[in-house]
Amino acid sequence: MTEQKLAPTIPRNGPATNRGRHIGIGLALLGATGFATSGPLSQSVLAAGFTPMQLSQMRQTVSAALLLLIVLLWAPQKLRIRLRQLPMLMLYGVTSYLLLQTFYFEAISRIPIGIALLIQFTAPVWVALWVRLVRGTRLPGLTWAGAALVLIGSAFVGQVWDSRGSGLDPVGLAAAAATALCLTCFYLFAERGLNEFDPIGLVTWGAVSAAVMFAIIRPVWTFPFERLTEAGGIPRFPQVVWLLVLVIGVLSTAMPAVSEVAALRYLASPTASVLGTAEVLIGAVLAWLLVNEVLAPPQIVGGLIVLSGIALAQIRPLSRAEAGPSGTAAAPPPHDKHLSDELERSDT
Repeated sequence: MTEQKLAPTIPRNGPATNRGRHIGIGLALLGATGFATSGPLSQSVLAAGFTPMQLSQMRQTVSAALLLLIVLLWAPQKLRIRLRQLPMLMLYGVTSYLLLQTFYFEAISRIPIGIALLIQFTAPVWVALWVRLVRGTRLPGLTWAGAALVLIGSAFVGQVWDSRGSGLDPVGLAAAAATALCLTCFYLFAERGLNEFDPIGLVTWGAVSAAVMFAIIRPVWTFPFERLTEAGGIPRFPQVVWLLVLVIGVLSTAMPAVSEVAALRYLASPTASVLGTAEVLIGAVLAWLLVNEVLAPPQIVGGLIVLSGIALAQIRPLSRAEAGPSGTAAAPPPHDKHLSDELERSDT
């Protein structure tokens, strides 16, 4: 009975559905653009002598403090949680923020930004595999063809045939692969969390969880605060480090995280994750313009193969209903109290 009552409130076709899809696409692309600015800006901080872990901690602490302040002043009710939700929020924060950012910074400190992004954005394939194998959702044959192309393209990007010892740093490649797994967790955890949280509330708790874990791992009093007033390590970014970190925390972390999670209100995780691959192209262009990183011809070919494979794997986007329980279209927004009360009465 509940599903029948809900069906009219969420139309499958028509102007409302198309409008929601367009909103979701816009949010996903906005998030990808924001995240893409992280690479060049972060390289300047790393070049100034900070470690990937230190940069990740600074970035996440700034993001968490900003989001927490905004939500507490604007809509504190969005931060309400239950005790049973804490384990999921902690796991979401550690995988999707602490580990994702730390592995990413480790990767770009060892290999070019464009290559790190290309490896990271094999994540849509792993999201699709999760939806198929765990949720039991049948995926088109194009999905498997796309996965094969991604693996072939990654081999070109990593130049696995190079036996002269001049290939890419293996630790950097491993760190980039770890970011792909963490990014997969970001989309899947966020999609699940939106059944209970507003997007900005979910991102805020994820960011705060990561910041708290960072503070436990590396206490505040051990941080080299005196180096924050030094200039960035790349000539095109001579600003002091604290200003670069502030920009990274706002423009490259808080804003795009909220945008991409909000996109999952309108798009299934496989669709939202493939739109996120726009970060690869935007990030590579920014790295070329700002830090003079140029890919070798085989790596450009590999990048095109990877992007083609990801696009092929998602050529027929899934609706939230098709994606499985975590992406059900019938789930009401957490802030819609009137509709939630109606559901509870109908269930009883």
